[in-house]
Amino acid sequence: MHNRSQKGSIFAMTVIILTVSVIIATTMATMVLRSTYTARRLLRSTQAYFLAEAGVEMAIRDYYDNGFTSTGTPYNCTYPKNDVPLGDGTFSVSLDTTHYASREEVLIISTSTIGNVGSGGATRTIRVLVQDTTIPAFLFPALGGGKVIVAGGSEIWGDVHSNSSLNGTFFWQERALRIGGYLFPWNTGDIHLISGDPNSGYATAVGGIRITSLGTVDSGVTLGSQPAVPLPPLDSDFFQWYYEQADSASPRQVYTGNQSWSNVTLTPSNGVIYVKGNVHLEGTVNIVGCLVAEGDINIGTNIWPDANVSQTQVGRLPGMMSRYGHILMMDPATINGMVYAQDDLTILSLLGKLGPVTINGAVYAQGGMFLHERTQITYVMPNPPGLSEETPLKVMCWDE
Repeated sequence: MHNRSQKGSIFAMTVIILTVSVIIATTMATMVLRSTYTARRLLRSTQAYFLAEAGVEMAIRDYYDNGFTSTGTPYNCTYPKNDVPLGDGTFSVSLDTTHYASREEVLIISTSTIGNVGSGGATRTIRVLVQDTTIPAFLFPALGGGKVIVAGGSEIWGDVHSNSSLNGTFFWQERALRIGGYLFPWNTGDIHLISGDPNSGYATAVGGIRITSLGTVDSGVTLGSQPAVPLPPLDSDFFQWYYEQADSASPRQVYTGNQSWSNVTLTPSNGVIYVKGNVHLEGTVNIVGCLVAEGDINIGTNIWPDANVSQTQVGRLPGMMSRYGHILMMDPATINGMVYAQDDLTILSLLGKLGPVTINGAVYAQGGMFLHERTQITYVMPNPPGLSEETPLKVMCWDE
C-alpha cells in the first residue's frame, strides 16, 4: 500500500509539474508574441511618425524655396498632396489657410500610413502652425526705391511697385507691356497692362501711376497707390557674408580694383565672385555663381551689341549685386536669381531684337529703375543666404 501510495503521489506531482510547465511555457510564448507584436507596432508607429514628419518638412521646404502667396500657399506649388509614396508607406499633406489667416499663419497637416492599420500597420498625424515672415520686398518681381519706368514690350510676370512713381510708357517699338497673368500675343500701337488672372498683375506706387496716351489697362490689372515697401535689408553684414565666401574660395575670388572680362567663363569654387570696384562685361561671358561688385556693373557699353552674358544660379545665391553702385545692361543677357543695385538699375537693350534681357528671379533697386522693351522677368522669390532671417516662415506650434 505504501508503494502504491508513493507512486500515486509521484504521478500527481508529475502532472502538476507538467501542467505548471505548460502554463508557464504558454504564458511566456504569449508574452513573447505580444512583445513582438508591440515591438512591431512601435516600429510601425515610429516609421509612421517620421513619414508624417517628412510631409511637414516637404511643405516647409516649399515655403522655404518659394514663399507665401496671398492665399497662404507656396508659390508654384499645388496642395493638398495626397498619398505621396515614401519608403514603405505614404503621406498626405494639406494646408489650412483660412482659420489663421488674420495672423498670417498657416496650419500644415500631414498624415502618414504604414501598412494596413487594422493588421499591424500604423498611422500618425502631425500638425504644425507656421507664420509668414517673408521680407515684403521679396513678394515683388520688380521693386524700385525711386521712379520706375517700364517700357512697352516688357514682360513682368507678377507685381510691380515703386516707392516713388510708376510709368508705363511707349518707347521705340509698338509693343505691349505685360504685368502679371499669362502670355498674350504681341499688340501693336498700344501700351497695355495685361493680366490673364484677376488675382494677379498689380501695378502700385507711392506716387502717381501714369500710362501714356496710347495706353490701355485691361480689367484684370489693378492700379493703385500703396504705402512704401522697404527695400531688402542688405546691410554690411549681408555683404560681408559674400566677401567671406569669395575670400575663402580656392583659388581666392576677391578682386581689387576695376575688372573687365571678355569672352570668359567664370566658375568660382564657392559660388561667389567679389569685386572691390566696377565690373564691365563684354563678348560672350558665362558666370556660374553670383557676381558681387562694390561699384557699378555694366553689361555692354554701346548701342551695337558687344556682349552676351549668361549667368547660372548656384543654390539660393543671387545673380548679380552692386553694393554701392548701379547696374546697366545694354546687351542681351540671361540672369538667374535676384538682381540688386544700391543705386539705379537700367535695362536698355535698344537693339533688343537681337536678344532680350531675361531675368528668372527678381530685380530690386534702391534708386530708380528703367526696364526697356524686351525685358523679360519671370518671378522666382529670392531667399538669399546671408540674411539675418533666411527662412520665409517661423514655426509657431508643433503638435504630434
